Amino acid sequence: MEMKQKYWLFNVLFLLFFANAIASEVNPSAKPKIYVSTHRGIDYYHMKYTLTPDNVELTLPTYHKYGPSEYFFEYGNFQLFIPKEKFPISAPNCNTHIILRMPMTMGDVFAKRYYTSEQERYIAEKRAVYDKIKQIKESGRGELEVVVELNPYVKVKQEEPLEVELEWCNVFFRDAYGQYIDYVGPLKWTIPRINKKLFKRLEKK
Repeated sequence: MEMKQKYWLFNVLFLLFFANAIASEVNPSAKPKIYVSTHRGIDYYHMKYTLTPDNVELTLPTYHKYGPSEYFFEYGNFQLFIPKEKFPISAPNCNTHIILRMPMTMGDVFAKRYYTSEQERYIAEKRAVYDKIKQIKESGRGELEVVVELNPYVKVKQEEPLEVELEWCNVFFRDAYGQYIDYVGPLKWTIPRINKKLFKRLEKK
């Protein structure tokens, strides 16, 4: 093969590799790494997912089951909608959208009050997450990497290599003890704490 042909072939292969690497990096529906943590004998499956203006909706005109879906509820819970084709885990029983929900921060019923001062701060963290996502959507700019829990509607199709699918349309922000958990892997604490790093990350433009 002549030198010019070798040079041309090398450039073509390099460009194809580079383009594929970029596509894999920016494609929100690319297959993610699934993390598994076990708590009290139950396996929890979670993953990182990047929310962008193109793959998240704050509300749907046809969805009224729980009232205005963009409303931020008293206990920190809210919901978002992700087009099924832009979510990286298959959901064969879901028609159009995956519903991503932030769980509630429940009150201390034994203390006869809605929530403790710590839980009030957890709700503030969740509010900050929602406000950041709303800002990204309404401005059409930016992105936010979040941690999504696939339980309880997750089905393991294959153990090695791990392959899962959703049995229904609901997934959740990772949550423990009423606090949003913004990292993957085993929980790093057993006593509730304030996530100062989360606020700093949300303040970035």
